[in-house]
Amino acid sequence: MSEGQAKAVLEQFNALQSGWSEETTFVDMRRDLDSFYDSLAQDIGAQTDEVTVMGVSCESTTFEPDDNGLVIVYFHGGGYVVSSPQTHRDIAAHLAKATGARVLNIGYRLAPEHLFPAALEDAEAVYRSLLDDGCHPGRIVLAGDSAGGGLAAALLVKLRDAGAVLPAGAALLCPWADLACAGESYVSRADHSPVGNKEMGIMMGQMYLGPDGDPSHPYASPVHAELQGLPPLLIQACENEVFLDDARTLARNAQQAGVRTELQIWPGLFHTWQIYASALDEARAAIDDVANFVASVVN
Repeated sequence: MSEGQAKAVLEQFNALQSGWSEETTFVDMRRDLDSFYDSLAQDIGAQTDEVTVMGVSCESTTFEPDDNGLVIVYFHGGGYVVSSPQTHRDIAAHLAKATGARVLNIGYRLAPEHLFPAALEDAEAVYRSLLDDGCHPGRIVLAGDSAGGGLAAALLVKLRDAGAVLPAGAALLCPWADLACAGESYVSRADHSPVGNKEMGIMMGQMYLGPDGDPSHPYASPVHAELQGLPPLLIQACENEVFLDDARTLARNAQQAGVRTELQIWPGLFHTWQIYASALDEARAAIDDVANFVASVVN
């Protein structure tokens, strides 16, 4: 592991968080995170354009000018409360380079302004719009990190329940898939996880669900969903993160449901290391694994 790279990233992230106080609003945090991730990203030659799909603000990122019809629909993390396509431009660019796909980075509505199922409704609207525009579902792959990974899994379940044509597969990067944060790893990894904790997860889950929300709803916490009939999944996590059991549970449930599933548990590292593609060798290696998965599932 490139310990120096990881240490530098974590020190910068912790410095950002240390500047926040009880008076810091979520609007402030969103602005700060946009600036922070912009400062880490490097220009690798990708083209990023702002687009609106079914009223949802998105960014479309390509690396090569040729359109091969391959689309990765990407859902950013941030606990359904913070982050944006801007915070995830770096991973979108590297995904576009590694896969040759157009990466559609979705700016779904955030809590607490917009409660569950707003994010899921936006995700579904964008996916269905792609189909309406003639995109072949066998050339579409869903992807997302943390809450975005959970959202991608929830979207698959909702689409299946609605009888919709499913995409070719999904890459779930450190998925947060249990808004109750009930897994054993939320306790056993508490002293080892440099990013995220149970208390923060429960708070953000409550903000997304609202006062009357149910954290066991399968469209909110897909660890509780029946997964039969889903397309192939790649699930990545790291051994140190509190969210590890979300990944393990999703993988186990999917495999028991007959879904082709690959679970990768990386040593060391930290939650959503993949999004630091310009700063971490391991992030680019993980993205290469995503690219191999994409190549294995698309038509």
